[in-house]
Amino acid sequence: MRTESVSRKPGQARQLFGRIGARLWVPFVIGALVSVAVVALLVAVSVNRQREQTVEAQRAVVRRVEVALTAFLTELHGNLETVANVAPLSMEYGSVLQHIIDGVLQDDPALMEVAVVASSGLDQLRVSRFGAPGGLADRSGLTDFQTAMTGREVFSPVAFLNDLPVMTVTVPVLT
Repeated sequence: MRTESVSRKPGQARQLFGRIGARLWVPFVIGALVSVAVVALLVAVSVNRQREQTVEAQRAVVRRVEVALTAFLTELHGNLETVANVAPLSMEYGSVLQHIIDGVLQDDPALMEVAVVASSGLDQLRVSRFGAPGGLADRSGLTDFQTAMTGREVFSPVAFLNDLPVMTVTVPVLT
């Protein structure tokens, strides 16, 4: 009896493994590329979703600020109209008008200064939250005053004074 041993030569093993390796290599590369594409797609979708959420959160903040600012300006406008309605009646009695304006300044911490200006553009009365306002001014050359003389209210752009936002509101009092 002859015993044959089944043995393969080293070249045959490499050739067999090489064929299997070549066959497995293509699906492996395709699987890796598909995985990378799926991860890239998930990252892109996630980034877009985060961007949408950020924009929506910013819009919500803007809406809340708009509501608060509208309420503030409405209250401020009402306070200034109160002074404007009383001013023509009280011009003869400066101390009465002074008392009314002092009360408005005390009740509304947003107001820093209130001035009642005659049709000539000269201040008739000027009251400041910070003491003496530095004298009466001539506003006849200011665009805000000229616009108010046509009967329209004026809201100036916001400026910064000592790092605080400041805005001038002009309410006409036409008698």
